[in-house]
Amino acid sequence: MNPLHLLLCTIIIIASGSVFAYDPEEGNINATLGPYTYRTPYNSPVPDVSSPMRGGYGLIATGDSNSKGSVELGMFYLDKLFLRDEGDDILAQKVEMIHITMGYRWWLRSWISASLGFFSAYPLGDPKDVFKRVAPGNFLDTSAMDFCEYGFDLALQVQVFGTQKFGIVFEPRYSWNVTPKAHEAADHVGFLIGLRFMVQEKGAAKAEAQRRQHLRETDPALNPPPKP
Repeated sequence: MNPLHLLLCTIIIIASGSVFAYDPEEGNINATLGPYTYRTPYNSPVPDVSSPMRGGYGLIATGDSNSKGSVELGMFYLDKLFLRDEGDDILAQKVEMIHITMGYRWWLRSWISASLGFFSAYPLGDPKDVFKRVAPGNFLDTSAMDFCEYGFDLALQVQVFGTQKFGIVFEPRYSWNVTPKAHEAADHVGFLIGLRFMVQEKGAAKAEAQRRQHLRETDPALNPPPKP
């Protein structure tokens, strides 16, 4: 997807989604699960090499620290494409990866939030060559062969439908890889369409804490009578 088209989609969804709100509150825990569509931005020097949209899955958990922000942990399954060219040599490889991100989410309004996180990504198997044009005697590899990748994730999330308990969200994301090889395209940009649902509500957590406190105070096994 063209970045301009992605931005326009975001603006349209923001305009139509402002009436569907979620109010963050300390103690609330939410999970968002859904398909993740993404691509590796790459300006190919030859027509035989392209970087199409690819599909994966994402799971994001957030714990509200207050009404303005949430701690965030996310995990994405990717079949990521890495592309590298040096001179006339070109190599494109794909590899299945688990992409784990940890960061913080700021609530700009009750229906829109932005997050920044640090990610690490781990391959699940051996890379596969998608395109290879390397002259005899030359060596060229990509980050698909590495043990781990690191970088930063930036995201903007809009709740387009739903209530406090659940909602449908649209989230454009950009992953900036800080460990690429020279002349390599290793970032990826995409969007998540997910179902957000509340795992724990502050009121429920408080009620559970009160129940446990009452149990400690009234359970004879925990409060034996004093010896005469």
